[in-house]
Amino acid sequence: EPMLLVFGGATVNDMLKNWALHAREVGMLYTVACMDAKLFSTADEAAVPAVMMQANADGADEGAVTTRWKYYRMDPKAFMQMGILKVRFFMEFLRAGFDLLCSDLDVVWLADPRPFLRGAVAGLELLPLADVVVSTDVTSGINDHDQAWWGLHGERNTGIILIRSTHASLALCDEWI
Repeated sequence: EPMLLVFGGATVNDMLKNWALHAREVGMLYTVACMDAKLFSTADEAAVPAVMMQANADGADEGAVTTRWKYYRMDPKAFMQMGILKVRFFMEFLRAGFDLLCSDLDVVWLADPRPFLRGAVAGLELLPLADVVVSTDVTSGINDHDQAWWGLHGERNTGIILIRSTHASLALCDEWI
């Protein structure tokens, strides 16, 4: 069964608490990947399972993303750092044998997604065979019907991403970084 995973920094505390409340209600294993020590502390105080990468052996702190902006998305450099850190988190969990269902903080789990992921819902029978399933933000009427291209021309989005602990997923993440 996949672990629910979300990323965030201290500027999104309210969203984190909302996400964690809903994740807890679904009854799945979940954790918060913290991009700064302040969020890690907040999660600890709220009894929310959280992780934060530690400094490398050379002392470089790869576990925190800093920005002068209130929101990471406003800072292109910080947003890029966040993306790389996110994939490094993926790889650590995948190597430990966890399948991941990662979402943005603005995703709220209202029901248990496991029946969908097991292919128990009509039309999703092949989903359990996928190494990676990625959401998309296609808003173009033309691209909405690009079945022949399998969404290759759409914008990838990790708003919701399922990554199974396989060699193929690790290879994808390595290439992604």
